[in-house]
Amino acid sequence: MDNRPALQENVRNTKKRRYLRSNERSIVSNVITACVKEATQKELLVNINSPNQRAAVYANVSLATIGRIRKERENKPHGLLELPRRKTDNLGRKPIVIDSFTKSVIRQTMEDFYINQKIVPTLRKLLNAVKQKIHFPWQKDVLHKTLHEMGFTWKRSVSKRKILVERTDIIDWRCKYLIQVRKLRELGRKFFYIDETWVDNNITYRKCWQGPGVEGIMDNVSGSNRIIVVNIGSKDGFLPNAQLVYKAGCATGDYHGQMNYENFSNWISNKVIPNLPPNCVIVMDNASYHNKEHNKAPTRSSNKSEMIEWLLKNKVEAELTMRKTKLFDLIKQHKPEDKVFEINKILEAHGHTVLRLPPYNCDLNPIEMAWAKLKNFVRGRNILGDICMTKLLQLVKEGFETISQDDWSAYCLHVEKLEREYWVKDGVMEDIIDAIVINLESDDDEDDDDDDDSNDSDNVDDDL
Repeated sequence: MDNRPALQENVRNTKKRRYLRSNERSIVSNVITACVKEATQKELLVNINSPNQRAAVYANVSLATIGRIRKERENKPHGLLELPRRKTDNLGRKPIVIDSFTKSVIRQTMEDFYINQKIVPTLRKLLNAVKQKIHFPWQKDVLHKTLHEMGFTWKRSVSKRKILVERTDIIDWRCKYLIQVRKLRELGRKFFYIDETWVDNNITYRKCWQGPGVEGIMDNVSGSNRIIVVNIGSKDGFLPNAQLVYKAGCATGDYHGQMNYENFSNWISNKVIPNLPPNCVIVMDNASYHNKEHNKAPTRSSNKSEMIEWLLKNKVEAELTMRKTKLFDLIKQHKPEDKVFEINKILEAHGHTVLRLPPYNCDLNPIEMAWAKLKNFVRGRNILGDICMTKLLQLVKEGFETISQDDWSAYCLHVEKLEREYWVKDGVMEDIIDAIVINLESDDDEDDDDDDDSNDSDNVDDDL
């Protein structure tokens, strides 16, 4: 019985149901070409006992592709096979922002590999070590990008004498800070640490368990509600009655919706100083609202009236007929050698000492670890990524209650350990730099002697 009409009808019906795409048509064309070649040569192109190789020749694809497709068909005997997964682009994704505290932990971990463990840190090793210290939900690609942003590069080592160094001004600042801290600790002074942070209503975990019918966390890209959090703490915990939490962008109430010197000084005067024990050491970073200068001297670009006003205020004679260059020369002669900050004067008037952290060293502030625990608490309870302001404030309040005195004690001990490590590391660096300076000075002295000798010989020649 001839079945060809039925087959042709079946093919026609198939064509009516679906059009072949261009890549499918290309594969069909390859099969046709192979079949025509076999008909011309009157023999098979590949042995009939090698089905994978025959299919690869007919479809003009690799053996690996044929193997994968056969395996997929075995797992799914009927229906269409799924398309292979493609790498999606970054369009529409929420930008990843790595804060300064996380970067300082990454840098500290990198230094620990080189200096203490004597191990070359690969991306995988560094990623695992960072995740053991802090909440770092990203993978190697984000860590790789962050390292490049921080100035690290993976390149060929040129010389064994090449060492990992920081800017000398930052090292000097940190050395001065560590010396001050050590002296004040030896005197038995109590340390308090100040910092500010923010919490958005869209703060969530980036990954969670998901499955059929369970979507898990909803990631919301826009943060319509944000609160600003300010606090101060010591090894005994947060300072009682000093916590400040308010909505960002709100122009009503005691604090308008941003952190500035006016808000900061108001908080220091009304909430911090009344609750501080006597003779404390206050540690803070170098935020602009921490560093408003007292009696700030005008600059060269200031108005003439501002220059004269400052000079008269500081009891220096000045006249309107003077030129700006002359006025600025007087300002340089009479301005203070060291900057004096307004917030320092407020705290020092009550018997307290202010220390400022070195740049890029927020790892020396234990309150940063308290912020990490607070945000992690809120993150773990924000399923929809869009909680209301009332709920956000409640979660922050509950998060503060989870940060115990034992936590603060551990945070402060960790910082003291870091201070000792920096003391040793920066001391070694200082010895290296001093040795280099001594060598350079000795070379300069030898050059000077040579110059003196040559001058003497020239004089002798002239006398002769």
